[in-house]
Amino acid sequence: MLIKDIIQTLIKGQAIADEIFELTEEADKLPTQLSTTKRRLSEVNEENSKLESKIKIEKNGIKKCEDDIAAIEKRISDLQNKQNEAKTNKDYKGFQDAIDKHRKEIDDFEEQILIHMDKIDELNEGKPVIAEKIKFQEQQLAKKKKELDDNYDVLNEKINKLKDEKSELFKDVVEDTVELFDKLLDQRNGRAVVPVDEMRSCTGCHNELNVPTIQQLQATNEIVTCPSCGRIMYLPEYFS
Repeated sequence: MLIKDIIQTLIKGQAIADEIFELTEEADKLPTQLSTTKRRLSEVNEENSKLESKIKIEKNGIKKCEDDIAAIEKRISDLQNKQNEAKTNKDYKGFQDAIDKHRKEIDDFEEQILIHMDKIDELNEGKPVIAEKIKFQEQQLAKKKKELDDNYDVLNEKINKLKDEKSELFKDVVEDTVELFDKLLDQRNGRAVVPVDEMRSCTGCHNELNVPTIQQLQATNEIVTCPSCGRIMYLPEYFS
């Protein structure tokens, strides 16, 4: 191949490489699009966890009241046994006063249990709403994931097609040139082939080229690279 044909092929290959890079970046960014949906689901699950925690606190409150009632009932039983053995009316009345006091404590604890139960009923009313929110967000997440998977498949298909196109384009270019081209793409941010500007400077690094390099570009049928940045260069006027 003539150097003109090689350079034109490399320029086309560079354009294809640009497309591959852009599509790859787009594909790499797809997973981040799930973050908003995942965050919303996480927020609803956290809301549900807080609700369950509140219900648990109320249930623990009931359990404590029941334990306290059981302990008081035992004390009442002990007092009743002692009351039955009382020798005087004064002692009997003293035991009865203590028993009445404990029964009042039981009434108070039973009132607290009712309050806890009312609170649990109130909290449970919110559970179906949260359950619906969770179901909706899970559906949204599944829908978004499928959409992104489909998009990824489409992008991947385009990328593979462009890679095949690039391989086909370079089939007549010598291997050493292709290796240099690919190496420069990686090292020079996708700009492996650049023109020389009207000031006779490399448009890749903007360094002025010396006379021997310009003469080489004008006379040779070989690849010429920039002495400063190593990019493959060409004179635009030879491709107009």
